[in-house]
Amino acid sequence: MHSCDAARTAPQRTNNASTHPIPQEYLGALSGLEGQELVDAFMKIASESSDCSSFRNGGNLGEFGPGMMQKPFEDASFGLEVGGMTPDIVDTDSGVHLVLRLA
Repeated sequence: MHSCDAARTAPQRTNNASTHPIPQEYLGALSGLEGQELVDAFMKIASESSDCSSFRNGGNLGEFGPGMMQKPFEDASFGLEVGGMTPDIVDTDSGVHLVLRLA
């Protein structure tokens, strides 16, 4: 499975002081988008706003399988169809996330 993570609050690039809007605000910016338009917008938000080190890859976390991610994130990711995005934020011990399934 390939997944993108647009936002995470556990800062890795903002020196423990996230200055970015909460993922709920990203949902509004992404709502109504589909296909490549959604992927492009999602990756732009991740590149500019994510506190996860995956921001370098547009939020792309690469491939992962069962048991490799925290359970809430994994459940949300595997519950999506390819091209689908979580309808709400996903809360984990690492922070809050939006997930877009790429493969």
